[in-house]
Amino acid sequence: MRIACVLGLLLCLLCSGMALAEQPAYEYMGLNIDMNFEELQKRHPNTPYQKTAETHSSYFWISAADAKNGIYAINLQEGKGYWPKNRAGVTPQLVDFKWLKLSFEKPDALLKTKPKTWEDSHYFRLPECVPILTSLIKRYGDPVATNSGWEEQIEWTTYGWESGVETMNLACERLQGKGISLAMELTLSKPK
Repeated sequence: MRIACVLGLLLCLLCSGMALAEQPAYEYMGLNIDMNFEELQKRHPNTPYQKTAETHSSYFWISAADAKNGIYAINLQEGKGYWPKNRAGVTPQLVDFKWLKLSFEKPDALLKTKPKTWEDSHYFRLPECVPILTSLIKRYGDPVATNSGWEEQIEWTTYGWESGVETMNLACERLQGKGISLAMELTLSKPK
């Protein structure tokens, strides 16, 4: 009886350790890197899709009828990319790659108020970064990499996660280095 209890306990510990070691595939609002063009079409039936065979790319704005989860454009693409992306001390290699970019930028047609200034065009189009970042941290833990920089008047920060075979990067911006941080896009990627 005692041996059975000990074996049962060891089996539970082994199984829980195995479950912890397996990093789940990243996803956001039910979208993930393993989706194909046809699956995206089924999820957004009112959106006109265009697929470019030469670049193995499909980039499209989500129709107003389908834009219910804060994602307004999707880019599913295959090509060359650098892997690994977020691992310190490792030189990324150029490999065949697949990525899914989810844009949080609202198109003009969905804006309730037309922007009058350059700043308004960002604040009206993009959601706050913190709620999205917080939800990703709750689900996947702290980012393994954070990169920041400036481009003209925009301070950008990219938060990166890596599961070993897949990366997820959230790109956010702050105008002139102050104010609210805004979410621009979330990119899921992996080598093919």
